[in-house]
Amino acid sequence: TARDYAIRVRSHAATTASHSLYSGDSFRNLADFLWQPYIQRAPQLPLTHSRPSSRFAVLYHVSSQKVVNIPFGTVREFEALGDSALPGAGSFALLLLQGYPSPEWLNTLGARFGIDPEFFQRHLLFSSASVKGSVGGCIRKRTATHILPSCHGDMVSLQITKIASRQSVSPRHTDLDQEGLDQLRRQTSEEMTAYMSKLASLNSPGVAAADSIIREFSVHGLDYFSLEQTISIGFHACGQGWLGIIWHDAGSPLDQGLRGPWQTRAIRSNSFDVTYLPTPVHTPGVALRSKRRKAGTRAHADNDSPHGGLHAGTSNRAPPGNETTMERILDDYAHLVDLDRAVNDPFYALSPLFSFAVFSEMEILDLIAAKVRDELDHSRLTGDGAATTSPTLSNLLYNQQILQRHIRNLQSPISYMEALCSSDGNTSASHAAPRSVKSDTVKAMLADYRFALAYAEALAADCVQGMSIMAHHAAIRESQKAIAEARGVTRLTRLATLFVPLGLVTSVFSMNVREINAGDGPPLWVWAVVSLVVGAMSWVWVSHDSSAAVRRWWWRWRNSPGDGLRGRLAMTGQSL
Repeated sequence: TARDYAIRVRSHAATTASHSLYSGDSFRNLADFLWQPYIQRAPQLPLTHSRPSSRFAVLYHVSSQKVVNIPFGTVREFEALGDSALPGAGSFALLLLQGYPSPEWLNTLGARFGIDPEFFQRHLLFSSASVKGSVGGCIRKRTATHILPSCHGDMVSLQITKIASRQSVSPRHTDLDQEGLDQLRRQTSEEMTAYMSKLASLNSPGVAAADSIIREFSVHGLDYFSLEQTISIGFHACGQGWLGIIWHDAGSPLDQGLRGPWQTRAIRSNSFDVTYLPTPVHTPGVALRSKRRKAGTRAHADNDSPHGGLHAGTSNRAPPGNETTMERILDDYAHLVDLDRAVNDPFYALSPLFSFAVFSEMEILDLIAAKVRDELDHSRLTGDGAATTSPTLSNLLYNQQILQRHIRNLQSPISYMEALCSSDGNTSASHAAPRSVKSDTVKAMLADYRFALAYAEALAADCVQGMSIMAHHAAIRESQKAIAEARGVTRLTRLATLFVPLGLVTSVFSMNVREINAGDGPPLWVWAVVSLVVGAMSWVWVSHDSSAAVRRWWWRWRNSPGDGLRGRLAMTGQSL
């Protein structure tokens, strides 16, 4: 039962390192969250609530003939299904979870399908902010990179990036406003930290089941920003077939639920129109195979499929045009995969999700590439042409940090697929899958992910190179300023070459000239001649670097043959 599932997780969480090598310390907060429905509460302290339109769990049964959506809307309706929710012989099930969870749903689904609590634990690792515990606990900070490749098992996490466009309706706002961009990034970063702190506190009163979860928020310019979400995928033997679990962060519309920086006035001001852009997925020949679908006919649009298409219930369906991306993928599932092959090959059955994730990754990398290319434009680096601004270190560093995060996110599924390629071709969910079929599917997907990883690494290297070029340019500019200042000092030195000798001669003669001292002393023209001679000697000394010549003569004289000073003087006399 659901209560038994929560008790077993709670029991494992109580296991300490002194009693077992596999301590359950990391499961304590998850166990507290799952135990929330069974804690006696005061009437004014409700459990995690759900919005009327929330659709946290959706179940599909897939056989070689058809795809069936199992109708249910609430936990009680799902429990009423009993063993009919399990996949039968020659079929498999796809369980779609969307958005923020409720402990009732996790306990019920975990008990019915035997889901490893580690799957829930990994998805609920919110790593953008370090948060303190509160009532209900919170999942401690940990990222997917802390999970070793050998510990992936049949679980993997994929990152989905949603891009939004901000079109300025005011001529005062342009993409060249760097000061405004830096201020916007600081403000949204603070708001994202506050959002993650509330989100990581499980059972937060501001979050409902099926609310969308945002992991990262990035501002790429005054014209674009992006939201990052996670898809956790797992599969295992279940019933008479196998079960694939898909937990996507996207749930209810983003304007509902916990308030984040994408809802604040800084992003949605009256000066900008915000539009969320779709993620295009490409496949050869798709334009010729596409069919026009009318609203309200989605459940019957696939009846011409050789596998019978999608047969959908209605109790937990979203209104036409309001379904999530994952629901649209599963609605078109019969067109995306070969159902006969999918029954025996779990990775192939879940490959549309891997494809969607890597296409999403390429979209954000293309956007970052355009921003980096603008920063490293030759006219901006040299100050030539029509460029009115110079590249900024903050933009390059900001993009480089985003790219490093995407590189880490890409490495996780790559290591997962590499482990599949190096295995014997079978999985715990399907031992009948031919190795050649699985290997072809994994290798094709692995090539796409490696291409995306190489693209991200090349962009990160461009950012580092751009920052180095900017540092060199800054050093050159400082050197040019120092040279200009040195030239000014040289002019002053030459001017002093004239006035210092004159001052010296004047101080020697003082007022002791005949014309001033009542006929006593040398005449005034003697002072003039001496000043001219001393000034000329000083000018020659400075202009021809006579001091260097004197040092060379002194060094040669000291190293000439002869013993002692007298011998050197004799040698000097002979040479004269």
